[in-house]
Amino acid sequence: SKGLEFHTVYLPELCEEFTPYKGAVSPPEIEEERRMFYVAVTRAKRRLILSYLRELRMKKLLVSRFLPELLLSEIPAGTRVCHKVYGEGSVERQAKETIMIRFDKDNSVRNLKLSYCILEGILTILA
Repeated sequence: SKGLEFHTVYLPELCEEFTPYKGAVSPPEIEEERRMFYVAVTRAKRRLILSYLRELRMKKLLVSRFLPELLLSEIPAGTRVCHKVYGEGSVERQAKETIMIRFDKDNSVRNLKLSYCILEGILTILA
């Protein structure tokens, strides 16, 4: 799908062993896996749905090393988001792991821990 753009992109099973693939062990192989992950992420026009498994067949899984890298990258001011409790809003600014969002419903501004909100499915980046 390189070069194409899709309204919504789903990236399931973002766990070690799957992303990156367990057979990718050398640094160049890991970098190629990382590159392909970012290609997939950048294909999303409006919505990017990320998911991961905590357990598979009674075996605990680790979240992909690529996911925290993505979550801690800069989210531009003005980006629209949706919070499960507070509803839709706009990013005002981000400082490391904390994101400041102004919510439409009551015009409140809240500082949230970004990685926690996304990994727990509390916050969705709309566009």
